[in-house]
Amino acid sequence: MLSLLSILTIPQIAQISPTADIPVMVAPTAFVEPTQEPTHGGYGLNRVSNFQNSLFTSSFTNSLISPAADTFSFPIFVANTPTTSEPLPPIAPLTPLTPLPSLTPRIVVQRHEIRPLPGRLDQVPVIHSNSPEVVFNNGILVSTFPPAGKRSPQAHLNAALEGRFDIFAHHIARTNTQEFGRPLYLGILLYNPNSRPVMIDVMQAAALFTNPDAPFVNLPSYVDNFAGNIYSGPGSRLSTDLLRGLHQTRFPSQIVLFPGESRMVMSEPILIGSAVSALIRLRSNGAVYAATLALQAPIVPPSELPPPPTPPTPPRSTTGNFGLVTPPRPTPPPPPVYRPPTILEWEDLIRYGSLATPRDLTPTPPNRPTITTIYGRVAGIAVGSVWEGRLVDQGGRQDLSIPNRGQAFSYVINTLNQGTFGTGQDQSAPMVARYPDTAYRSNGNYGVQYSLSLPLQNMTRQTQAVSIMLQTPLKRDEASQGLQFLEPPSAEEVFYRGTIRIAYQDDFGLPRTRSIHVVQNRGQQGEPLITMTMPPDDRRLVTVDFIYPPDATPPQILTIRSTDPATTLSELRDSNGNVFTDQPGQLPGQLPGQPRLDRPNSEARTSDAVILDATALGATTPEVANPVLNPNFNSSGQNSTPNPSPQSLIIQSEQNLGTPNPQSLGNLNPTKNLDTQSLGSQSLGSQSLGNLNPTQNLDTQNLGVENLSNQGQTFNLNNQTTQNRRSN
Repeated sequence: MLSLLSILTIPQIAQISPTADIPVMVAPTAFVEPTQEPTHGGYGLNRVSNFQNSLFTSSFTNSLISPAADTFSFPIFVANTPTTSEPLPPIAPLTPLTPLPSLTPRIVVQRHEIRPLPGRLDQVPVIHSNSPEVVFNNGILVSTFPPAGKRSPQAHLNAALEGRFDIFAHHIARTNTQEFGRPLYLGILLYNPNSRPVMIDVMQAAALFTNPDAPFVNLPSYVDNFAGNIYSGPGSRLSTDLLRGLHQTRFPSQIVLFPGESRMVMSEPILIGSAVSALIRLRSNGAVYAATLALQAPIVPPSELPPPPTPPTPPRSTTGNFGLVTPPRPTPPPPPVYRPPTILEWEDLIRYGSLATPRDLTPTPPNRPTITTIYGRVAGIAVGSVWEGRLVDQGGRQDLSIPNRGQAFSYVINTLNQGTFGTGQDQSAPMVARYPDTAYRSNGNYGVQYSLSLPLQNMTRQTQAVSIMLQTPLKRDEASQGLQFLEPPSAEEVFYRGTIRIAYQDDFGLPRTRSIHVVQNRGQQGEPLITMTMPPDDRRLVTVDFIYPPDATPPQILTIRSTDPATTLSELRDSNGNVFTDQPGQLPGQLPGQPRLDRPNSEARTSDAVILDATALGATTPEVANPVLNPNFNSSGQNSTPNPSPQSLIIQSEQNLGTPNPQSLGNLNPTKNLDTQSLGSQSLGSQSLGNLNPTQNLDTQNLGVENLSNQGQTFNLNNQTTQNRRSN
């Protein structure tokens, strides 16, 4: 309750006793009698307000008109509590807040068989341009030209290419000056050293930029991408577009090089702070040299610019300002104008330029035991564009037996040195030409297409729900500790984002093709890409195709798991918690009208998933397992871990939805054509389709990528011709 306000000067405030609970008035005060006006605590509000205003005005005026005063008076309001007021009630103690749950991720261990990936890379040479990843100024990124006659011979690898070859590039443009508006051009040049013309077919090509083509956005773990319009970053969109067979119109379809002629396949600006991912698939009928180059946009001299328009002269004023004309303000200098580099400027960069700097960290030599392994970034010529594999049982069988109910097995994907999960298989493409300070192998296999076929067969006596999923466990080189995942996964480390195309025959006998954009973080267990119900002796052919995105981090695994069909609908969900089923029209991440359901109680499950604290295995510092984007990656394994009994992950649920009753379709034998894509929900009901026996065509879809495994190609390295091996 405010009973009185008074004004104190600075010396008067100093006279207040420091031990007083409430400041007392030391300036002249006044007491206001209670009135019959509306009161608050027995004191007239209006009169108190009038008294305060007059007191403040008087004190403030005196302080202004008394410059010779000993002290400077400043109005300070002091509130006095009426002596008749009741004591304040004691304050109740605050309820202690509930402590936040620990954010330390737990380690989930799954133990089942881990197999090497069948198949191998083809023999197509690939120019990899990824070092330095961050480019600041002009320089040579990768050059296969001969070093003779060049100012920097060490910048040229002296390797001519002929037949089928690819060019892959992934770089980020930065600047260490104030010229943020000056773009950096990425150029890819081809040169004909022969005495006859050379014809080059551009089979497929695409180049995507962060700005404006493919900015990084947050996406769910699983999103249906049959239209190809879901992506995050240039690497994600590049792999999606090439997998769909798209060819950008900025690239020609064919190039003819006359003797001694050079031509730019690509010359595109990269905005500062943006990244670019490009992949070009070529075939030539003669040896050519190639180079990837970086060149800042040249500035147009002011003398070559058209004169600026002359501003109109203001009319002479006859009234006001005494007829004087105001002089014009000085015109600021115009901003610089940039232009694309010419072919002569690109050729001069090859003759007189040097390797782009600053360079990346020098990699650790292979097979050298060290605590910290530096993989380095790739710059040179690798061998391998497509990995083709047929996943079958050992012993000469042509089928892949699904695991028993409640069990699983996995195939390793894109393994590398010290990251093989005990298989000893390093899938990184070998380098046949490289710079001394770059990676020894093509770690990451960026731009490599994986084409896998799985002829599944149910050899058990039970109907099984078979799921195929992509997983990103913690990178390990041994299998004694099992597959380790993080719960929850690392939110700051995205290890995979790209589109996976999977073709199969659904439970109704219809061919289906799904394109799913997958985003997985480090240590994420993943969700099923598809789930099929396979009765005993049932056979299904499944094909999995994807192009490994440039901004992903290996390795991953492809897991095949069998569960009870009665628990599949309630247990298998996408990353948003939605139930994932295999009915037509229901795709991961896009379930129209499907409400979000609560996840089953994890305590009701019985599995071999052993949950350990991260500190128990020594995982106190999260690893950065990107061999290309982070050369300081520490690949050392974890400490000891408990050894639970080897069981497979058995998924059970409190909710039993029962075994679905298959609908009667008569003697239906529809076309098994995996080229067909099911885009909608088809309802067959109980309609009898008769004795249909259409053609059984099991050819997979060709999206513009020609199968060249049975063709002989050659490429010349240091004047040596190597004949490629024919694939079996």
